[in-house]
Amino acid sequence: MNASIRKFTFFLTACLLAGSAMHAAEQDNWYLANEWTVSGASGVAYYEDNSTGIGQIYIAVANGSSSKIIVYDLNGSSVRDINIATERWSALDLAIGDNGVIYIGEYYAVTCLENDGTFKWRTGKNASISNRGSDGGGNGEFFEASGITLNQTSGEIFVADKSNSRIQVLDQNGTFVRKFGSFGSAPGQLRSPRDLVFLKDSTLLVADDYFIHYFQTDGTFIKRVNVPTARYRISIAKDGTLLSSKHLRDADGNSLRSTSFLLSEYSLTCFTSEGDIIESYNGKIRIWKRAYRTKGLPTRNVIPQPAIRGIYQR
Repeated sequence: MNASIRKFTFFLTACLLAGSAMHAAEQDNWYLANEWTVSGASGVAYYEDNSTGIGQIYIAVANGSSSKIIVYDLNGSSVRDINIATERWSALDLAIGDNGVIYIGEYYAVTCLENDGTFKWRTGKNASISNRGSDGGGNGEFFEASGITLNQTSGEIFVADKSNSRIQVLDQNGTFVRKFGSFGSAPGQLRSPRDLVFLKDSTLLVADDYFIHYFQTDGTFIKRVNVPTARYRISIAKDGTLLSSKHLRDADGNSLRSTSFLLSEYSLTCFTSEGDIIESYNGKIRIWKRAYRTKGLPTRNVIPQPAIRGIYQR
């Protein structure tokens, strides 16, 4: 092989590798679209009104007796405040039903409000509209209701009762239905469950301080995973992608890619219908938008294939 051909071959290979590497870096980018401060911000939920198609961000504020829900638009502008009840204490997480009803996990209770803030019910030891409740370990009693989610099939409310190391299930009226889990390190046991979501097949995923645990809705244990460090907090996108401990994951908890741009592995997150991430941590709310390199492509978010930038020959 003469010198000219060797130089050409080396240059072509370098171009192909550089082009491929550049596209791999460019094709799936996350960028910070917005950020603002909310003192005491805790749980976060995204709700899109079916009648208007307008999406809004709901933030649970855990400022003790000043706890409330604050609603923002996607530009970070405050739309309204929702008072939880006459007396309240540390709103830790929230979930929103298809009809806009708000379910709030508080330190000692679970509270339900209409979307306009009208009080519906509250359950917990000594809990009422005028009593924030107290810690308890009985049925329908709570000690840090740190995570809350809805089973869209049954309508039941699932609560991560953190300091009791168990999951409690309520019906739509706040009545206790069942519980499962206990403190321990054996399969099926929990240590400080913080968050929970449902897969599309109604499998319940619970994130505690060590694992993501998989349960059937009746509490039957399926398995647990930690690959890598799958724990603490968990959220799920519309396409079924999981986010836990700064990793996007498949349904089995396997890491698809790191989200090292997030503030912390303890960040509470949710997804918009477009797949963007809303993050809440340490009093900051951040919106992370996902963008692909789409220049010259007719369809949004189609991942382009590696391309040859150019070929030159002396």
